[in-house]
Amino acid sequence: MTDATLSRWAKEDGLTIAREWPPARPWWKAEPDDVSWPGVAPVPWDRRVMLWPHLRHPDDVPAMADTHRRALGELFAEGNVCVVAEELWYLVERLGLGEYLKELWSQGRSLGLTLAGGTQRPVDIPLLAYSSATHLFFFGDNDEVNLRRVQGLGGLSSSLIRDTVRALPFHDVLYVNTRKRVVIRTRVAV
Repeated sequence: MTDATLSRWAKEDGLTIAREWPPARPWWKAEPDDVSWPGVAPVPWDRRVMLWPHLRHPDDVPAMADTHRRALGELFAEGNVCVVAEELWYLVERLGLGEYLKELWSQGRSLGLTLAGGTQRPVDIPLLAYSSATHLFFFGDNDEVNLRRVQGLGGLSSSLIRDTVRALPFHDVLYVNTRKRVVIRTRVAV
């Protein structure tokens, strides 16, 4: 499967693309600590992995779900990791991992597990994803179903969140810190 966005992300962030779990050490990784940034300690290759199983046919979806469940389960047990879910809707709706992810959202914080997730369709994401989050970021959206889902998240005024998200221009973001009850409108640098 080709995805220009994911391919670029993996390349720019020095991520190893793994098609299965656990990931096999890629032949091109000469050193175990080959991902580094100036002034930051090197990160071993197996700590910067993008799990991206092959999807050649709709019949591959159950195997993808098993692979993701196995990876999430191992990372949950290990703790002290950050998992980035590029599309929560796909994990919840297509791979059927909604109940599984709820365990991570409800129990992960005490294990040092951070689950950072993004979605284009907030309506089908379990409410626990929002109520467990410390940081929420909303881009502009004028779909009424989506707006009803995001209103009042973070324990703040329903109309404030809904009306602000509806009016956000392209590249503007509404940031909500649910613990400190802070709301900031900002712009993504492009």
